[in-house]
Amino acid sequence: MSIPPDVQDSMIKWKKLTPYSAPSDWVFASPATNGRRPFWPDSMLAQYIQPIAEAAGFGKIGWHTFRHSLSAWGKQALKLEETKELLRHADIQTTSDIYGGLSLEAKRDAQARLVSFVHESGRGNRDNVHDPE
Repeated sequence: MSIPPDVQDSMIKWKKLTPYSAPSDWVFASPATNGRRPFWPDSMLAQYIQPIAEAAGFGKIGWHTFRHSLSAWGKQALKLEETKELLRHADIQTTSDIYGGLSLEAKRDAQARLVSFVHESGRGNRDNVHDPE
């Protein structure tokens, strides 16, 4: 399995910190079960990830937030097919339709261009409008 070097470094550091560091232990063992079981994903989300995200000003997030983030970053850095594979979608149409929206910055840019177009069109039409008086 390919693991990015920074993730690998973090995992090695974690292994040194956790009290459950035997080769047979779970990587993210739950203290509630004395390491016999892993953290339940929703517990980890509620107890650790959401408080950190809220403190950082991100508001309340869920697991699906990470999928939308991956999609948004993928649209900027990857081919649509690559994003589809990372999201594990069976059909590229799902990636395009459901996760295919524009970023906030792209929406603002499009809105500014549309407003500019309307202003320019209005200026051109003013010359062709006849005053009824």
